[in-house]
This record gives sequence, C-alpha cells and structure tokens, in this order.
Amino acid sequence: MGLLQQVPAFDVSYGETELLVVSTNTTIVRLQSQAFAYVKTRRLLLRGLNITVVDHLVFSGLEEIIISIDLGDNSISQLPYDTFFRLTRLTTIKLDGNKIAVLDQSTFRRMSQLRFISLGNNLLHQLAPVLFRDLINLQILQLQGNDILTIAEDLLANLRNLEELDMSDNRLSTISADAFASLTNLKHLNLSGNMFTGILTSSFLQQLGKLTKLNVSRNDISALKSDAFQGCRQLTVVDLSNNRLTLIQHGTFRAVTSLKLLDLSTNSIESIPDDLFDANNSLVELDLSDNALVDIGRFLLNVSHLRRLDLSKNFLSEIPLSAFRNLVNLVYLDVSDNRLESQLDGRLLLQLEEIMIDGNKLTAVELDKPSVSLVRLTVSSNSLINLPRLFHAPEMALLDVTNNEISAITDLSFTCCRNLRQLALASNEYFRRVISGLVFPNRGRPVS
Repeated sequence: MGLLQQVPAFDVSYGETELLVVSTNTTIVRLQSQAFAYVKTRRLLLRGLNITVVDHLVFSGLEEIIISIDLGDNSISQLPYDTFFRLTRLTTIKLDGNKIAVLDQSTFRRMSQLRFISLGNNLLHQLAPVLFRDLINLQILQLQGNDILTIAEDLLANLRNLEELDMSDNRLSTISADAFASLTNLKHLNLSGNMFTGILTSSFLQQLGKLTKLNVSRNDISALKSDAFQGCRQLTVVDLSNNRLTLIQHGTFRAVTSLKLLDLSTNSIESIPDDLFDANNSLVELDLSDNALVDIGRFLLNVSHLRRLDLSKNFLSEIPLSAFRNLVNLVYLDVSDNRLESQLDGRLLLQLEEIMIDGNKLTAVELDKPSVSLVRLTVSSNSLINLPRLFHAPEMALLDVTNNEISAITDLSFTCCRNLRQLALASNEYFRRVISGLVFPNRGRPVS
C-alpha cells in the first residue's frame, strides 16, 4: 500500500474474520478515531507500520468481538487514556517496541479478561500504582527494556493469577519486601540486566512459593545470603551469571531441592563449598565458566544426575578423577581455557559424549579402554606431540587438534573412528613440515 496518512475506510459489508493483518510494506502515520468501526475481526495485527499518532477511541466499534490487538514495533509515543475503552473482551495487548514514556492510570481499566500484556522496549520510567488494578486474570506481563526505577508497592497487588513477569533491562536497584507479595502463582521471574548490587537476600522472593525459573543475571550482585532462596522451594532454573559473585555460602541452595539448571558463569567465584549441593541431587546442568576457580574440591560428589558441566575459563591446573567419581550420568564436559598440564586421565572420557579441552597445556590425551559414547573431542591450542590415543571411539564425529605440536600422522591414526565426519588438524608441526617441503623441495640438497 505504501505511505498512508491514516487507515483507509472499510466497507460496511465486510464479514466477520478471525484475523486482520495490515501489510508490513505499508506505513500508516495516524490511527484516526473509529478507524475500525466497520471491521468485524477477533484479532487485529498492526505491527511494524511506523505508526506515530493514535487518536482517541481508535478501536471504537470493536467492543463486542475483538480479543487481541498488536501495536508492537511502531513509533507511538503517546497513548490516549481511552485507546482500549470498553474493549472488555480483550485477552491480549501488545505495545512492545514503541516510544511510550507514560501510560495513563486508566489505560487498562475494567479489562478483567486480559491474559497477556507486552510493554517491553519502550521508554517507561514510572508506572501508576493503579495501572494494573483491574487485571485480575493477567497471566503474562512483559515490561523488559524500559527505564523503570522502582516498583510501586501496590502496582502488582491484584495480579494473583500472574505466572510470568519480565522486568529485565530496566534500572531497578531495590525491590521492597512486599512488592511481589500477591504473586502467589508466579512461575517465571526475569530481573536480569538491572542495577542490583550487594547481597541478594530472600526479602522479595520469600513469598514466591510456586516460582520455577529465576533470572537475575547481568547485575552487580556480590554475594548470596544463605537463605536467599528459602521461600522458593520449587525453583528448577536459576541464572546468576554475569554478576560479581566471589563467594557462595554454605546452604545457599539447600531449600531448592528440585533445582535442575544453575548458571553461575562470568563471576569471580574462587571456591565452592564442598556441601553446597548436598540437597540438590536433581541438578542436571551446572555452568561455572569464566570464574576464578583454582580447585574443584568435593562439591560435585552429591550431584549424581548431572549431565552437563562447564568449567571453562578458570584457573584449574588439574582435573582429579576422584572429584568425578559419582558423575555417572555426565555426558558433556568443558574444561577449555584453564591451566591443565601434562596428561589428561583418559578415564574421564569413557562415558562422555562431548569434551572440550582447548586452550590448555596438555601434552597427551590417551584412552586405554573403549569410549563408545564419545562424539566430539576438541583439544586445540594445547601442547600435544602426538594425536590423542583413542583405543576405540566408534561414534566419534568431530575431532579438533589444531594448533598443537603433532609431528606424525599415519594411515592408521583414525581407524578407531569409523564415523568421523569433521577432522581439524591445521597449525601442527606435521603440516608445517609438509608445507615447507612443498615450497622448498630442494632444501638441504646441493643445487646443481
């Protein structure tokens, strides 16, 4: 359609439709009053049209039928208080990706059927305490990517059916103890990318008894109080990555006995208490990459169901087999970019499917027993003199030994890897000699 100053008139004879979509090839400057008065549609998609102006009562006439309105990815800066006036059947409103700085306190008045609101990526900095007062059936609220500084005490008071709250990438630095008190059915909470500092306590989490996923990554949290998760006994996923944690206290995760995924990557953790996971036998994935660990200790002995472990980018000088003796379900291990030296104990590889050991100082990797599950082995940028000695790895599909000092490769080097599909050998002594011989074939011989 190209550039339009406003919504074109609709024929009164149009029948009822499930969805009305305005093409993204169209630019509509203004949504004029009663623009859709003769439209009979349940869902209205007006996303990405570069709309800048919304008049009063723009959706008047849709009161008896409309259930979903999508105004996302436009250039709306002001929304009239009566934009959704009497649209009490609405279950979904999307206003994400606009330039809205302020919402009138009556914007969502009497909209008790709303289940989903997306207000992410706007310029909101303060929300009226009564803005969501009537949204008693709201299940998903997205407020990410704004400039919100505080959560008014009563802002979320009536959202007892809320299950997902995303307030990531705002400017929150504190949350009052009662801010989430009414969110007794909340399951997912995302507070990543805010301005939280210091010690994370249980104050605003203690009443979230049904919470299963918590994301507080990309903040400046330096410590976790031992009872931080005391009230969140159903947590299965916790993301604390990209903070400033230096120490984890004893018993921090003791209350969350259903924990399955824990991300502590990109912090400054120097050590892990041996008993940290003594009540977390259900843990399946643990990411401790990019920290300051110098020793593994005994903290892995109680997580026998662990399947994925990332210890890359630390200061580990050895991987003791004793620390792994109870990890009978481990299939993925990343210990790249540490300070491992000498030879890696091949018994670590027997049950693994993927292991990354790149960026260390290993001189040898040898297996004297079959590793029937191993699919991927990367040992680039080490000090290997010989190819990894693989006794029997029938499922091996990828082997990377680039940037080592390997000097010999024979026709029998890979007979144990019948399914090998990707082989990386570049930047080794063997190839430097081959290339040298090709470029200077008479080197060392007298020239006649």
